[in-house]
Amino acid sequence: MFALAVLGTFVVIRQVSNSLEQRFENQLLDAGTNVNQTVLKVEQEQTELIRLMANSEGVSDAITRHDSAALQQLLVPLQVNSRFNVADVLDSGGQEVLALRPSDGPLARAFDPNAGTWDVSQAVLSGRIDEYGNKFSQLVQTSFGTVLYTAGPVVTPQGDIAGAILVGLPAGDLLARLTKDNLAKVSIYDAAGQSLETNMPVSDANQLRLADRNYLDSVRQGSVISRTVVATGGDYLELVGGLVVRDQIVAGMGVALPTDYIHQSSARTRLFLELLFSVVAVLVVGIGVFLAKRITSPIRVLVEACRNVARGDFEQDVHVGVEDETGILAATFNDMVSGLRERDFIRDTFGRYMSKQVADRVLSGDLKLGGERRDVTLLMSDIRSFTTLSETMEPEQLVEFLNRYFGTMVDCVVEHDGVVDKYMGDAILAVFGAPIEDPDHAKKAALAALEMRQHLLAFNAELVANGHQPIRIGIGINTGPVVAGNIGSEVRMEYTVIGDTVNATQRIEDLTKEFKTDILVSDTSLACMGDGFVVDEPRFVTLRGRTHSTGIYPLVGCRGEVDSPAKSPSGKRVTEPVSFPDLSAFS
Repeated sequence: MFALAVLGTFVVIRQVSNSLEQRFENQLLDAGTNVNQTVLKVEQEQTELIRLMANSEGVSDAITRHDSAALQQLLVPLQVNSRFNVADVLDSGGQEVLALRPSDGPLARAFDPNAGTWDVSQAVLSGRIDEYGNKFSQLVQTSFGTVLYTAGPVVTPQGDIAGAILVGLPAGDLLARLTKDNLAKVSIYDAAGQSLETNMPVSDANQLRLADRNYLDSVRQGSVISRTVVATGGDYLELVGGLVVRDQIVAGMGVALPTDYIHQSSARTRLFLELLFSVVAVLVVGIGVFLAKRITSPIRVLVEACRNVARGDFEQDVHVGVEDETGILAATFNDMVSGLRERDFIRDTFGRYMSKQVADRVLSGDLKLGGERRDVTLLMSDIRSFTTLSETMEPEQLVEFLNRYFGTMVDCVVEHDGVVDKYMGDAILAVFGAPIEDPDHAKKAALAALEMRQHLLAFNAELVANGHQPIRIGIGINTGPVVAGNIGSEVRMEYTVIGDTVNATQRIEDLTKEFKTDILVSDTSLACMGDGFVVDEPRFVTLRGRTHSTGIYPLVGCRGEVDSPAKSPSGKRVTEPVSFPDLSAFS
């Protein structure tokens, strides 16, 4: 019943609205037809006035002699008896001989020196004749505004063209005549969609600009643009078609009528139907409330449970106490929550043994047995004299110490999107650029190393405060190709990287002892890190297993600010640049 009431109301209102809109559009089309007929009538009146002027005795001779006084005496009486207060007389070369204007007002001094170059003037002076004759009409953009001009030739008794007479009607006067017998508002648009003249009640003519710059081509093909215009005092529905002059579309013409009476009629119909609909709705709602209460109670329980799951709370089950579809939904929901708890447990467990990126790809099934060749940056760090240090600690103390150390250093790697590939005793091998590709892998590795340097200072301060000796570390950074992938068998797999780049990284890290510094980067890494880092003088060494020398650079710090893509949860930088530190504590 409710659906039928809604459907019936919608259909009836739609039918009534469509009927009113159709009647309204028909009125607009009739108004547009009347406007174009008025334009045709104006053309005919202009042509008739030109015929009277051109055939007056002595006009051709006065034009030939450039006798403006004689022309004024001959033509002014004819102009006064017409509706046109703008007329121009040109000689055969297009030079203005006489310009007839009103004695006062804005057109009193209106004059365009280019009148002889207008298309309508040239068509007459060149003796052109087409199927409509030797008189031409055009909407001309003059120096004193838009004017509808009609031009005709003045012929000498010998049959030569002595000149041309142009009779014009300014666009404002044209609109006044177009709307005299119509309630519609008229606007004239140029080819760019800009309003040339309008009597629409708008504060700025730019409000009428047409969005479609190619509208005139559409209009010439028979299309009509319909749109709503917001004007002072109310809205208007405007139809934009073509302004036809001499059987050609020379501009866009918009005819608009206010839409108030459509809205009022639609509002009355809508009010009546809404009252009828309300009565039916009350009956339907009365029946529905009773049924809804029996359904919504368990639904509310499920909604609250869904909100808890969205917040990450998987520790509750739903009990609705019904055996219908809602009960089935509740049981399915409980199975889903159980699966989410198991998934989080597995992910957390994986995350304790491998990096989050690798764990996510393992759980999603993206990592298969095998590998791929990829350019990455490797970072290897090692604690100096760890064997001696371990001999002074009990096993429990040693494990606690390493866990604290690794926790501090690994945070630096993870914050810069690195992946800890493996722990080798006291050493850490981290990969940047795998398994997730990252074009900034070398920069991030360098920033991670600088942050490890900073964290080591704080870590050593804690050691000294607790009565222990500070430690020193060495870090090697190298960029190159590796084979990265899931290595192993279907029973036991490990995501790792292998290749000469790994071996070279370990040997670069070993050189920190010889060079008495804490961070060394290879020439391949330096080439990918960018210009934001400061390095010391290079050493060129031949690494074990290689036949060519490799440039090794001590990494001093950052050159001012280096943007790191790694961000803390608050959105702030996690690495403060280090500039020219004292490396004596690391050598």
